[in-house]
Amino acid sequence: MKFFLIILLFAFCILIATFVYMYYLIRKKLFGDMVYICKYLKNNISFNKNEINVLLTDSFQNINSSSKYILKNNSKSITKIFTKENKSLINDFFKSLGKGDVNFEMNNIDYYLNNFENLESKSKEEVKTKALMYFKLIIGFGLILCIL
Repeated sequence: MKFFLIILLFAFCILIATFVYMYYLIRKKLFGDMVYICKYLKNNISFNKNEINVLLTDSFQNINSSSKYILKNNSKSITKIFTKENKSLINDFFKSLGKGDVNFEMNNIDYYLNNFENLESKSKEEVKTKALMYFKLIIGFGLILCIL
C-alpha cells in the first residue's frame, strides 16, 4: 500500500511539472502563431487586397489547434494564461484590423508584428530557461518526497 501511494505521489508531481511546462509552451506557440498571422495578413493585403475576414479564416487554418482555441474563446481561457498587457495587445490587434486603408493596415500590422516578435523571442527564452528549470525542479521535489 505504501509503495502504491509513493508511485501515486510521484505521478502527481510529474503531472504538475507537465502542466507548468505546457503553460510556457502554449504561450510560445500562440505568439509564434500571432507572428504568422501578421505576416500572412501583411503579404495578402499588399498583393491580393482581399477582405480581412477572408484572410483571417485562411490564416486560422494553418495555426496550432491550441492557438485556435485560445483565440476563439478569448475571454475565458486567455485570462488564465496571459498577463493583462498581453491580453489587451491581442485584443487590440484584432479590433484594429479593417479600420483604415491599405497603408494604415500595413503600418498597423507592422507595429503588432514587432510586438509579437518580441513576445515570441521572450517566450522562447522562457521555455528554454524557466519551463525546463521548473519541470526538473518539480520532478526532483517529487523524487525527494518519495524517498523520504
